[in-house]
Amino acid sequence: MVYFVAVVFSLLCFGSSPVAAVEGDRPALLTDPFLQRPTADSVAVVWFTEERGEDHRLEWGERLQFGASAQTVRLTRMFEDAGSRQPGRDRIDQRPVRRTIWRHEAFASGLTPGRRVPYRVSSEIGGSRIVSRSFTLAPAPAPGQALTVLLTSDHQLKPLTPANLEMAAKVAGRIDAVFFAGDLVNIPDRASEWFDDARGMAFFPALQGRARKPVAPASRHEAVGRGAAARRAPVYSGGEIIQHAPLFPAIGNHEVMGRFDARIPLNLQFNDPKPLAVVEAAYGEWADRVNPKGDPDVRARWLRDNSYNTISYEEIFSVPRSSSGTERYYAARFGDLFLVSLFVTRIWRTPKTDPDRHGAFVEKQPVAPEPMERGHGRFIFDSVAKGSAQFEWLARTLAGEPARSARYRIVMLHHPIHGLGDNVLPPFSEPLQVVDRDSEGKIRSVKYLYPRGANVLLSDLKPLLEAHGVELVLN
Repeated sequence: MVYFVAVVFSLLCFGSSPVAAVEGDRPALLTDPFLQRPTADSVAVVWFTEERGEDHRLEWGERLQFGASAQTVRLTRMFEDAGSRQPGRDRIDQRPVRRTIWRHEAFASGLTPGRRVPYRVSSEIGGSRIVSRSFTLAPAPAPGQALTVLLTSDHQLKPLTPANLEMAAKVAGRIDAVFFAGDLVNIPDRASEWFDDARGMAFFPALQGRARKPVAPASRHEAVGRGAAARRAPVYSGGEIIQHAPLFPAIGNHEVMGRFDARIPLNLQFNDPKPLAVVEAAYGEWADRVNPKGDPDVRARWLRDNSYNTISYEEIFSVPRSSSGTERYYAARFGDLFLVSLFVTRIWRTPKTDPDRHGAFVEKQPVAPEPMERGHGRFIFDSVAKGSAQFEWLARTLAGEPARSARYRIVMLHHPIHGLGDNVLPPFSEPLQVVDRDSEGKIRSVKYLYPRGANVLLSDLKPLLEAHGVELVLN
């Protein structure tokens, strides 16, 4: 039997023991370090700064006796705009302003499964060495090792996220890994949502115990009943989690940006993706103008910038290397667990039939004559239908020895296979376009149907997971 779990916050426990806290000065970095891509004898450590700096280093070991230099790259799609909430800035122009953020990644190697050791990172910035606090790291666990895994999704700067994560850290004592089923933030190219949103709910602070989010009592009656102390809203910091536990993410629809245009607000870019087939058709008409020399790199960039992209997600995270050849879906062995993370999501469109909005079921009125200016309903970003690249990769992966020999097989994807509500309905099928024209051939309306029989999650994906003995589906 496959168990299907829709998750915003949960703990999957295989037994654990508490982690030792190491006190020290709080870091002056944009983030604390966090863990990625564990192997049997290594783990990646990542942190961010706002200045490039130099000599970015990782130290680890019982006496911090081992060291490694970090590889430094700049995030290419980080912006702030009028939708940003940044500390100390009351107003940001409507037009996006590029924000420079540097990513540093180093590898701790020669590690022993089941053994945690201290580590810290440091960066030379402006003539000063900035040193993080000490945390603990370990490689991927060996089979049979007791584990506690945090299952979570849809943080999106929601007001109770820091409180939930603070409780998770207290309840678990130690968390060994975080499986995150998508929708990490709201707008992936808005830097402050990841790092320092002034409302105290940004992604990294909440998962690193550095958030500052007051949560008011549920009601005035409750506040009065508890006295003056209750009327002072408690402040939640989130949990110190990913400094010690590797993070395994999946792509949700909120990790996907639409057409790139640095002149327009980030929200408008986010809500303006186009199906790749539509963009390829447009390129065929405009190729002589946009790429007169026929440069393949220019073509690839134009298709990406005019359809949709996951650039910020891919630049921020280091997911396990996989035979898929892409960071959008991958697989990893983690102790007794075999985790598969899929790219299964689609653009969200309103279920309402308002004439002034691109909807799930109807195009905005009047219908744009150019397909590039339409919404195309709730189209699927990356196919998981039988015969697609992702489906065939998944079939090979689940049939492989690492998956078959694992005690538990877990598949993580954003969109639910089962469920109710306007995020799940209509069925997960490619929109079937119905065009109504007048007597002169002019388009009067475009509607979209979603045949139940073409729901690829039920017709193709679910039988594959059942056939390979998958125990848990996280969505």
